[in-house]
Amino acid sequence: MEAAWLMTDNDRYALMHKKDIRICRSTLDASFVVQLSLHERMNFPEFSLLLCDRRHPEIEASVRSVSREELPNFRKRLRRLLSKWSEIKSFGFVAELVYDRLITEIVDVRIRVEHADTSWRFGQIEKIHPRNEFMMVRREAYVSPVASK
Repeated sequence: MEAAWLMTDNDRYALMHKKDIRICRSTLDASFVVQLSLHERMNFPEFSLLLCDRRHPEIEASVRSVSREELPNFRKRLRRLLSKWSEIKSFGFVAELVYDRLITEIVDVRIRVEHADTSWRFGQIEKIHPRNEFMMVRREAYVSPVASK
């Protein structure tokens, strides 16, 4: 009876597969798979990887910011992370690395997810602020419904 009460609560929750949890090897990995589970079924799935969710401040972000010195290593970690989950889920990902105003450090990473059930229009998923940079990872077997028309 208590479980039914919990499921009617308005808090956000995600159903996760055990195999996805077992694959996680770092806090960045775990943070990514939790956010992916929360957003993957949306029409326009997009989430923040570094910043805390304002509605749930008790949940810590895996990384607060990335300095210029840490950036090359972070880019490699992020690309490996996106490639791994692209293979597992057969999704495409676009990561926008959001710089602070002085372009001295990355303060957020926004992840956009693309798969057969998303509603992104052609070119919409790649739109980013000119000051920021992005990386795109697409699984070879994935065919975008927009590109196939």
